[in-house]
Amino acid sequence: MAGEGKFIDGLMVGNVTVKGTVSGDGNDASAIVALTATATLTAAQSGKIFTLGTAGGFTVTLPAPAAGLNYQFFVKVAPTTAYIIASAGSANKIYGVVASAEDAAGSVGCAAASDTITFVANKAIIGDSVKLVSDGTNWYATGFCNVQDAITLTQAT
Repeated sequence: MAGEGKFIDGLMVGNVTVKGTVSGDGNDASAIVALTATATLTAAQSGKIFTLGTAGGFTVTLPAPAAGLNYQFFVKVAPTTAYIIASAGSANKIYGVVASAEDAAGSVGCAAASDTITFVANKAIIGDSVKLVSDGTNWYATGFCNVQDAITLTQAT
């Protein structure tokens, strides 16, 4: 019957229309970028996942906000010197929340009009992360860390 689904391999499948080509297994190794030194990101790198992988730390500069740009950062090597994510031109355009799992209730830090996200030296650990999304005017950050204040959002200028 039209409009009803069928069971295929135990899954209910309804009407699906596919335009274009569907291929691959959903894994995209090119979406992961290992950073080990200071970098300035471009709009072309939007959608990438960046691993931060040098204990000595470094700075990553975001491009100017543009609608739809998004980046994710994960600590791969716990820093002994901070990893810093900075807005372009030190514009105070990062807003967001960082949640910590350190205590039973969890801790949440909020930031408004920031220009710097810091993965704090000797506090941030492997797996701590921040996701950034832009609406064309600002950056919106969501972060998760294990230790309270291992990720901070501040105004450098």
